[in-house]
Amino acid sequence: MPTLSRLISELASKYDTGKRPLRYFDVPKRGELSVSEVKYVKKRFKELVDREECASSQPDNPDCFEKVSTDRTSRKKRKSSYLQEYNRIYRPRNVSTDEFFDSHALPRGSAPKGLKRIAVETGLPLKSLKEVYDIGIGAYASSGSRAGMSAEQWGYGRVYAFIISYFHNEDGYYDNKRFLKNKTDFHIFENIVKEML
Repeated sequence: MPTLSRLISELASKYDTGKRPLRYFDVPKRGELSVSEVKYVKKRFKELVDREECASSQPDNPDCFEKVSTDRTSRKKRKSSYLQEYNRIYRPRNVSTDEFFDSHALPRGSAPKGLKRIAVETGLPLKSLKEVYDIGIGAYASSGSRAGMSAEQWGYGRVYAFIISYFHNEDGYYDNKRFLKNKTDFHIFENIVKEML
């Protein structure tokens, strides 16, 4: 039986596409895979490729951004370090979005309610946060995602990473993390800085 890494390489060649990160597959990352795990990885890889093709040919079709059948939700996921840090800084008390907006003005603009809350909490422009969120939604369908995640979760995750990496990295902790290292969405950060000057 193949290892996950070897199987991903074989599937990328078969479908003439790029490899998908190992973390997108809810199986052991080391050692040989069982027959059922191989079957799951093959099915998931194919579903991710199909979703990517759908999103690129029909970007306005919401069906292209739905979870695929291999998205497993049985395993409890831990919160990302970006979300944990965001909650520590901006949400020391656990207040629901509805309770939050009972005491805060709702920003204008077409965006999910949770994104509007983030704009109020951080003081960052809703338009810029929506741009980061939309890029995250697009990336969900175009490059795959971790098992069990929705397009919305992927979008919010990108927003949290954006805020923490660019606005709360005084100690340089995030310098070697993928988001900041790749200068992901750096052009949006630069636009925000220009607006603030």
